[in-house]
Amino acid sequence: MKYYLQIFLILFTFLVYNTSAQVKTNIAPNASVNCSTTSGNGCWNLNRINDTDTGSCGTQQAFVWSANPPASSDYIEWTWTTAQTFNE
Repeated sequence: MKYYLQIFLILFTFLVYNTSAQVKTNIAPNASVNCSTTSGNGCWNLNRINDTDTGSCGTQQAFVWSANPPASSDYIEWTWTTAQTFNE
């Protein structure tokens, strides 16, 4: 019985680890990034958006200058050369 429990735990651990590893695919680095803003300051540090460096908690690595409240025409856009899919 102990042998079967060990086998079950090993298989279960492998299954959980393998499934969670597949879910974490980052498609953003494959895209080109562009932005548009009504503010004269434009976009700050936009090249950092897709560099896969998440920085430290609470720091801003890139953003779009905008009015308060933001204009509906202010945006950041990711564009891929081919259609991309992902699981939510």
